Amino acid sequence: MRVAVAQTQTGIDPDANLKQIIKDLRWAGAEGASLLATPEMALLLDRDRKRMAQHWTQQKARDYIKRLEDAVAHVGIALALGSLPWPLGEQDPGRFANRSLWIDPDQAVRAHYDKIHLYDAFLPNGEQYQESQSFCAGDRLVSLSHEGMSFGLSICFDMRFPSLYKDLRDLGADIFLIPSSFARPTGEKHWEVLLRARAIEHGCFVVAAAQSGGHEDGRQTYGHSLVIDPWGDVLLDMGVGAALAWVDLDKAKISEARERLPTTSLARSWSRSS
Repeated sequence: MRVAVAQTQTGIDPDANLKQIIKDLRWAGAEGASLLATPEMALLLDRDRKRMAQHWTQQKARDYIKRLEDAVAHVGIALALGSLPWPLGEQDPGRFANRSLWIDPDQAVRAHYDKIHLYDAFLPNGEQYQESQSFCAGDRLVSLSHEGMSFGLSICFDMRFPSLYKDLRDLGADIFLIPSSFARPTGEKHWEVLLRARAIEHGCFVVAAAQSGGHEDGRQTYGHSLVIDPWGDVLLDMGVGAALAWVDLDKAKISEARERLPTTSLARSWSRSS
């Protein structure tokens, strides 16, 4: 399976962001990819929640999603939209879900996943992120099949919680999608090692499309979108800057890794003593 990975420098204008996604989608299709994976918040990246809430309504989000559905149907490949801010509306006014979308050419939005682990962090350089102030956490795992392989959906900060990926593997996942907008200070220390660990632990591919560079809302993101095979080898590292790349995933590598290290069958339970 050929998977295309978009590394973007998303801003606060959803029209400009949409144009870039559609451009990447067409390019990916022309290169024979069957899936385009984009980063977290690929359609709108703005940490000024008040500004975003003034214009980003459910109806507006639906309009942009419909335009993405039309583009996917025209190009004929699937789109794993890393995420967008989904307004909760009357359910919880002024708050959002950080929502991934899987869009198929013939099924429109086939599935969505709401980020379970919200990014509340205080970084060494003084940056603070409190996603929970404006976003509500999801509570449901999502996996789906595409061209004979099973994808487990997750988003960014989820990668720090190994049990989530164990449960996705138990659901049959072959590939973990981990779209991100990783901050630079933690990216330099934690990004690759955490993603390689998730791949190695479960004998799964990891596809992690990332934001990169300085953004209109003032944040700086790390880039280095990665594709990692089930043995932990890095198949793709996109460095920094906006770009599109693709990689061919060989399903045989999954069974090879799991036969070498059959951790699922060797796992044991234990009791706690005080």
